[in-house]
Amino acid sequence: MRSKGVTILGCLCIIYGIIDLLNLQNLQSLQTKFEFYTKTFGIVSYILDTITSAVLIILGIYLLKLKEWARKSLIILNVFFILQLFLIPLFENKEYQNSIMENLAATSHWSLEEREKSREYIEKLKVLYYGPNFLWFCIIIFFLTRAKVKEQFQSSGGENEKI
Repeated sequence: MRSKGVTILGCLCIIYGIIDLLNLQNLQSLQTKFEFYTKTFGIVSYILDTITSAVLIILGIYLLKLKEWARKSLIILNVFFILQLFLIPLFENKEYQNSIMENLAATSHWSLEEREKSREYIEKLKVLYYGPNFLWFCIIIFFLTRAKVKEQFQSSGGENEKI
């Protein structure tokens, strides 16, 4: 018997994966936004987002079927997401981001002090974005490693079955 928590998590994985794939495809169709995304975060981030969205849909489906490999894979994927939060700054194009800030500052006639405040504000926004994501990924890992949740997957015989 599948618990409500596993059902909700499986459905959330599927829904998030679909929404993210649609956003990425929409982004690619809008050439200027796609160029902005890839110049800002790098093509590596775009490729990883596309792959992980498709994987989330698959894992969500098999999570609903109580497959043990899907539970373990989702734990590994969330560990990857946590690592990605720390690795994203390595792939960001700082020069491009700075040129955007300079153009914005020039057109807005910002003073030097206002430019620095805007940079600080952007860094605070990153913390507000990455913090809850980090927390969410940790909650998923904690949930999937609980004894009662593990028991559901093992009692369904999901460990020995293949895709």
